[in-house]
Amino acid sequence: MCKDAHSHENVVCPRATAPGMAKKGRGIERTDMKITIITVGKIKEKYLKDAIAEYSKRLTKYCKLEIIEVADEKTTDDAS
Repeated sequence: MCKDAHSHENVVCPRATAPGMAKKGRGIERTDMKITIITVGKIKEKYLKDAIAEYSKRLTKYCKLEIIEVADEKTTDDAS
């Protein structure tokens, strides 16, 4: 909820600050928020790699972003 003297009904106030964010001057600076994304297997498609790079660039302005890739394991034929 906005702490200013005005009220909002069912609307997110653009002046409200998200958790982990701090207002500084006219913008918002990065604080201690951290996002970790864990993926299984390698991303092979170029359009997905490009999208990941773009959103990583956008998010790093507001938080610390870490992307961890773990190896995909082969499954046996009799796995359910």
